[in-house]
Order: sequence, then structure tokens, then C-alpha cells
Amino acid sequence: MPWGRVRAVGRDVSGFRVGDRVFHAGAIDRPGCYAQLQAVDARIAAHVPEGLSNEDAAALPLTTLTGWETLFDRLDVQRPVMGAAPALLVIGGAGGVGSITIQLARALTRLTVIATASRPGIGGLGEADGGSPCHRPQQAAGTAGVGPGHRCTGLRVLHQRY
Repeated sequence: MPWGRVRAVGRDVSGFRVGDRVFHAGAIDRPGCYAQLQAVDARIAAHVPEGLSNEDAAALPLTTLTGWETLFDRLDVQRPVMGAAPALLVIGGAGGVGSITIQLARALTRLTVIATASRPGIGGLGEADGGSPCHRPQQAAGTAGVGPGHRCTGLRVLHQRY
């Protein structure tokens, strides 16, 4: 499981005590992340924030890490793309990774974030945090200042970076 309570702490570990609620995203070189009990490297664990449900604690680490690595490690969104608008298009913005990627991009960059979301009832995506409303895909051409005449050269460049 990607979350749980500390049962024991090694002698060289600091910052964690028995009984602490913790979560982690697992390790690619270590199988068994969904075992009932597991030994976790303290360097990849964190305290679960108060008020966060067990379900959210289970979902947050891997989706957040995926969004973070996509934005900052793979796409390097802090580096401007010559000739492109400072914008990010997130396909599947209503999904787990998409929704956390939108939040990270809005909180940590100055990019205009544009997202697609095609499930019914997702029309208000982004409005809760003061963002622009999300439009259905067939309306997307008119959102966030991107219209039929807008040059989308940055999309090709970002795709090549990834």
C-alpha cells in the first residue's frame, strides 16, 4: 500500500516515529508496494497531512509524482519555448494525473493551462480554485485565447522534448 502507519523505525531514521501515518509512491526497483507490510526507505516517505483520507493518501503520491516529473523533469516547463505561447495543454484534465498536473502547473508556473475533459458533468473543472471554466472539446478552440488562427508551434516542440 502506498500509505500506512509506521510499525518500526531503523536506528538511522529521523523524522518518523512508530504510529505516524505516512505515504510514498513506491520504488521502481523494489517490488511489493501493495503488500500488507513493507520496509520503506525513509527518504521516499512523507507524513500524510491531517484531514487527508486514506483513499486520497493512497492516490496522491503516484499521481503527483507523475504530474511533477512530466512538467519539470520531462517537459521542463520553466524553460520558455521560442515562438510559442506560454501555455500548457493537458489532455484528460479530469483524470487523476491530469487534475494534479493542472494544479501543479497553476501553482508553480506562469503558464496558461488549457485542459480537455469529456465526461458529462465536468463543465466546472477549474472553477473551484478560481480557474477558467473547462469547455467541452468541441468548444475548446475558443477557450483561453486560443482560436482557429492561433499558432500552435509550441505543441510540436513540447512533444519533441518529452
